[in-house]
Amino acid sequence: MPPNRRSTSDQPSDRKKRPSEQEWEQHKDFIADLYTNKSKSLKEVVQIMKDLYQFEAGASTYKKRLSKWNVYKNTRRAARKGETSTPVPIDDSPQGDI
Repeated sequence: MPPNRRSTSDQPSDRKKRPSEQEWEQHKDFIADLYTNKSKSLKEVVQIMKDLYQFEAGASTYKKRLSKWNVYKNTRRAARKGETSTPVPIDDSPQGDI
């Protein structure tokens, strides 16, 4: 083996374990709430999850998950992605005319 490569059998891995699908689902509501309702930036969400739960994933992975869950801050983007919002009815009836 070349000298600049480490053997994986006798060295501990430097890579962190990726969160499982079950772990993502377990934290889904909290992540979505932080990002949308609490108006945290993606960077802040990543750090909060790391600090509170030792849940480590990259920002691009969070973006993919949020997109998969149809969680967006930008409502125009959500509309382009096929999200539907409940329209507010408009009263077109003339006021005072009977």
